[in-house]
Amino acid sequence: MTAMSTEPRLRAIVERLDLRPGHHVLEVGCGHGIAATAVLERLTTGRYVGLDRSPKMIAAAERRTAAAVEAGRARFTQAALPDADLGVRFDRVFGARVTALSTPAGLAFAARHLGPGGRLVLAFDSPAAGRTLAQAEAAAAGLRAAGFGAPQLVSADVAGHGVTCVLADAPPADHDPVTFS
Repeated sequence: MTAMSTEPRLRAIVERLDLRPGHHVLEVGCGHGIAATAVLERLTTGRYVGLDRSPKMIAAAERRTAAAVEAGRARFTQAALPDADLGVRFDRVFGARVTALSTPAGLAFAARHLGPGGRLVLAFDSPAAGRTLAQAEAAAAGLRAAGFGAPQLVSADVAGHGVTCVLADAPPADHDPVTFS
């Protein structure tokens, strides 16, 4: 199989977020800001935060979404998981091809940053369909162990490539984060 274009893949993933106009959204591994653009198209009163460990990616994303950054609708933070502490909670947290987000430390990070009723979306795709499904199933098992709501696996064909998203609701507010380790 040939490499899949990034924009259709990321737009398909953003569709799985079930966004509302006032949502606050965190993307882990925001890269060049392609998904940020798709998210910001759906938000009117909500806010977007992009997190990436690369200063070059942060700069590229800020350029791509300059109008939203200037308007205060978007901001970008350079940090690595799980150390980032954004000090706010989000309605949606998502990451595409960010394996660190599906580790116990990454899931603890997501749980700390999801508000009540929030949803985590982990997206996987690979030229090898079996690998994509294995990654998604492993992430779903990790989500259950970390106290998230029952994970759902949703797969789609995007330009001839399989994309699988794992969706899970935030752990209950009284969930003991000690169980994440």
